Amino acid sequence: MKQRFGSLSILLTAAALPTSLLVGAVANYMYKTSNSRNLDISSGSAYLREAVIVSLITFVILLILGLTLSLIALRKSVQVDQAKLSLILIIFSVAMIGGASLAHQRTQSLQQVDQTERLKTFFNQLSK
Repeated sequence: MKQRFGSLSILLTAAALPTSLLVGAVANYMYKTSNSRNLDISSGSAYLREAVIVSLITFVILLILGLTLSLIALRKSVQVDQAKLSLILIIFSVAMIGGASLAHQRTQSLQQVDQTERLKTFFNQLSK
């Protein structure tokens, strides 16, 4: 049997994002179909947290599997170029997610400051 750890690692790494988006969309559909919490499902944010969690878990699992197969391929010295490419994809994905997370945190911080200032202005106007 031919060992294809490098090829499988590239496949898993490249498929991580689209697969996690598909799984998250299916989970969102399933949650909205059952509507166990009796939410207004016409709202786009209904069951959003659950769908995002399912997507993230799927993404992380696929990246870990891709990383594991890449390391096996490097260790066994089979398909080394493909294993290296898979590792580069994983590093790139993690760096982009980290950048997006940092941007999100900074945006949240700005929104919090803006909201605090608006509330201060509102209550100052009320006390006059």
